[in-house]
Amino acid sequence: MTELQVWVLIAVFSAAIFAMIGIVTTSFNRTLTSAIGGLRDRMDAKFESIEARFGAIDARFDGINARFEMIDRRSEAIDRRFEAIDRSFEAMAANFDGLRREVNGKFESIDVKLENMDRDVQALSRRVFGSEAG
Repeated sequence: MTELQVWVLIAVFSAAIFAMIGIVTTSFNRTLTSAIGGLRDRMDAKFESIEARFGAIDARFDGINARFEMIDRRSEAIDRRFEAIDRSFEAMAANFDGLRREVNGKFESIDVKLENMDRDVQALSRRVFGSEAG
């Protein structure tokens, strides 16, 4: 161990080991960095794909919302029509009630006229046929 050649061999061997460690570490670092970069790129691509799908889903929901709004507007128009029809039926019912009262009044006047005619016919029959018929 006192010889210079032994110390040179130890120094050369140590330098070779440290060089190998440096090369392996650098190589490992580059490999790891490129692997992480590739993974990052793939993840970014996947996230962009997912965002595109969510965009398509949002567009579909917007279309569905537009259809529901159109259906809502149509149902409101139908409600307004039914309300107009309801008012029309109410007006017709009021007219029918007025006509019913008028017809009932006419029937009552006809009844009164028929009763008066019946009384007149009875009076005429008593006069013509005598008091025995009545």
